[in-house]
Parts: sequence; C-alpha cells; structure tokens
Amino acid sequence: MPLACATPGTPDAGGIAPTTVAASREVLACRRSVAANPEYRPIAAHMPLIEFDRATVVQMGNPSLSTDEDIAALTASSEDIQQCRRKLQETVPRDIPATFAISIAGWNDNDTTLSPLVKRKLTWGAAATRLRTAEAELARRVAIFNALTGMVS
Repeated sequence: MPLACATPGTPDAGGIAPTTVAASREVLACRRSVAANPEYRPIAAHMPLIEFDRATVVQMGNPSLSTDEDIAALTASSEDIQQCRRKLQETVPRDIPATFAISIAGWNDNDTTLSPLVKRKLTWGAAATRLRTAEAELARRVAIFNALTGMVS
C-alpha cells in the first residue's frame, strides 16, 4: 500500500518498513546496552532505564529526589542514549519523515521529564510516572500512524 505522500520514485510502505524496522531494532539494542551498563545502576533502582511502562507502583510512588550519584548516572546515560538516537536519525528521516517526528516527540517528552529530575525539582516517582505515561502516548502515536499508513511494526 503506497504512503499517502508518496510521489513517483518514492518507495511504498513495503520498501520503507524493513529499513525502518531494522533501524528501530538497532536503536533498541543500543538502548538495552546502555541499560545494562553497571555505571547506571543508581537509575535502575528508581525506574527502568528502557521500557518505562515497566515502572512499578513502588517506583512511581518514590518521593526521593536525585542524589549526586544519580545525577552523574543520569547525565552519562543521557549522553549514551543520544548516540542511540543518532542511529535512528541516520535512517528514518529520509525514509519516513512522519515516523521521525513521532520519535522526536517521544524524545522530547523523556528529556522534559529528566531535566527537572537532574535539577532536583522532580521526584523519582513523578519522573517514573511521567515516563510511563509518555511511553504509552508514544505507542498510541505509532499505532495511529501504522493504522493510517497500513504499516506494521
């Protein structure tokens, strides 16, 4: 099924999806390697490093603020996650600009949550809750995009 904005010479969804799916899998593998880094264990004690929908009720109720150790781990992990994002930026924008826009919106939601966490203006529980909500919203946006374009993830 062709994309609504397809023009002559533009690949249809069948030609784009495999490239995008491969890039998405590569980014997920990159994020998982960041999450597995022992340097970031202080974060993992407060919330999942990826798959924010797995935040527990205890994590979402955590009233504590970031410690210096937490902030160092958040800062370092953020830099690593940026590298993962760049991998997606190299492929998806030229294939499916709308998918990239959805990704940017999700990244913005995450960064908007993590910034006050680093500044000690947001508790770990509030951050875990916001990230969980943002991940659900991102999944909703992707599902709508897939339904409108006939693409599957």
